[in-house]
Amino acid sequence: MKKLVILFLFAFALSHLTAQEQLRVMEAPKTMSEGINNSLVIDLWNVDAKTVEKEWKSYTRQFKGKTKREKKMKHWFTDDAKIKTISANTVDIYAWFEENKKNKVTTATFWFNLGGAYVSSQLDPAQYGAAVKFLLDFKNSLDLVEAEDELGLQEKLLKDLEKDLTNLEKDNKDYHKKIEDAQKLIAEMEQKIQKNLQDQESKKVEIDTQRKMVENAKKKVKVISN
Repeated sequence: MKKLVILFLFAFALSHLTAQEQLRVMEAPKTMSEGINNSLVIDLWNVDAKTVEKEWKSYTRQFKGKTKREKKMKHWFTDDAKIKTISANTVDIYAWFEENKKNKVTTATFWFNLGGAYVSSQLDPAQYGAAVKFLLDFKNSLDLVEAEDELGLQEKLLKDLEKDLTNLEKDNKDYHKKIEDAQKLIAEMEQKIQKNLQDQESKKVEIDTQRKMVENAKKKVKVISN
């Protein structure tokens, strides 16, 4: 039995460590609407506070708690969330998101109220580990949203490029069509040029004949007038 307990504690410590390795969590007492209480703080890089807040509201919905923003304290409050991994009872969560635009990081601070006591690694190691895992899952959901947004952007760019290619291919067909039309026109004009030259020669013969007729008519007029 003792070995099983030791193995369980080792497994818990390992999973706790793994989660924190994936997500760097800082634990510190911080001021919030209920006074100064223990909090868990994480940094979310390359994401603005507005995006984090939107995803936080969406993420907490699955835990049946009512999430709203407390305007006076500028933080979010989730009332009576059902997070069985943290507590068999409901959990109140306070969250505050502060964006540093210069460093492109949003610092997220969370307080987990278990009904008078706030989660801490010293007093509640198991619950603290579950809270870390809860935040890791939140970060993963946020990463997924960002990845999906990036996918959407890249797909749009690809679609735009494919549209550009389609337009270029269409232009290419138009150019070939115009060349074909131009070549047909050139061949037609060349034939007309040859016929025109032939017509000119025929016309010159007619003109020569007509000149002779004119000369003969002049002679006739001269003879009569004399």
